[in-house]
Amino acid sequence: SQEMLLFLTVAAVAVLNAGAASLGGIPSLESVCGSVDGGCPEFSSIDAPKGVEGRSYVGSYIALIELSKDKYSRDEWESAEYRLKSYINGNNLAGATLPAMFPIQQLTTYEVGGVQVKYNAIAVSFPAGTSSLPLPRDQGIQVHHNGNVKAYVRAFGGFLPTSQQADAYQDHLDQLAADLEAAGVKFDRNAQVSMEYGIRYNPFEGRREVGYLTHLAIQPKALTASRDEACKAAPGGCISYSDIPVESNSVEGRSFDSYVLALVRLSSNPFDQADYESARDRIVGYLNGGNAAGANIPALYPFQQLVTYYGDAVKDNWLAVALPEGVKSVPLPNDNGIDFHVTYKSEVYVKAFGGNVSPSDYASVYKKNLNELSDELSSLGVDVDSGCVVMLDYGDRFDAHEVRREVGYLVHLV
Repeated sequence: SQEMLLFLTVAAVAVLNAGAASLGGIPSLESVCGSVDGGCPEFSSIDAPKGVEGRSYVGSYIALIELSKDKYSRDEWESAEYRLKSYINGNNLAGATLPAMFPIQQLTTYEVGGVQVKYNAIAVSFPAGTSSLPLPRDQGIQVHHNGNVKAYVRAFGGFLPTSQQADAYQDHLDQLAADLEAAGVKFDRNAQVSMEYGIRYNPFEGRREVGYLTHLAIQPKALTASRDEACKAAPGGCISYSDIPVESNSVEGRSFDSYVLALVRLSSNPFDQADYESARDRIVGYLNGGNAAGANIPALYPFQQLVTYYGDAVKDNWLAVALPEGVKSVPLPNDNGIDFHVTYKSEVYVKAFGGNVSPSDYASVYKKNLNELSDELSSLGVDVDSGCVVMLDYGDRFDAHEVRREVGYLVHLV
């Protein structure tokens, strides 16, 4: 039929193209790396048995998405690949196109015994020497540092229907393991990688690779958004201030002029999630028309939790948000629990941090950062009121992936 003739013609052309610059029908690594944007990570060759490529990679940053324990789920792979490419192509807080490198890697570890999947992720790496990356808008994307690692890789190609892919990949992994064991090469059979230079589910893809690592050493890189990045994502923007010079890379000094706060009193537990979320919802309700004028009020971020202590006991605990600068009057709230307070010129020293924080851990994480800030301020000789604490949130405090959090001490609270 004409349809069959067309299919065979396309298949033949694809196979001929895949064979270009190849050895034994498999495109060379040089040819595929030269055809993809960003090229491929550099490595040094290491001794390996015949038919196996030994590579030593220098540590680099990778962006990854964790997958389920179904190693060969096509839907998961294609969704994660799309999301990673979106991050690379500008879906990040900087709107920047990133110099990612191919191949796309699938990193899989197994429980001892090699049957049960322990960890499964799809990843893309960035050039050696990359020191910073913009934060992803997709909160399922994590940034890690992959330490120096050695890999033993087997390349294969040829027509591979999707329905046969899982068996084919496993057959090549088994043969690779047998070759390495026969040669007495040390590797971790429970740390596997597959590498894709094109489209995994294209049956005519020219070069595919599977491999074993000597180990898998990925460590989370805690990304903290700059205040400018966080403020761009915040409705209404952020309250302005003047910088106070501080000789520190981890502490920021800020001087604020007078402004009006809308606030709700909290309980004596500064880390009560339900209390915090209820107060925040009430303030947002007021801003979104829950007032006598039915007006929408453009508040300035961040949300501020102001806590004062008398010794170790909490004296006052408020959640607040600043209203636009120059406000002279505000509509009365429908919620009688919302108060207003006019601050006078104030100074605060803050420490920012980011990275994944589980809601069950956030109290200990915030306390740890407050202690570190206190120690740093003492070493700098900066006088603050240790009984006046502020915690600042530009997004959702209880989102595990919130990109910027701040804790601070006020010189005084007026």
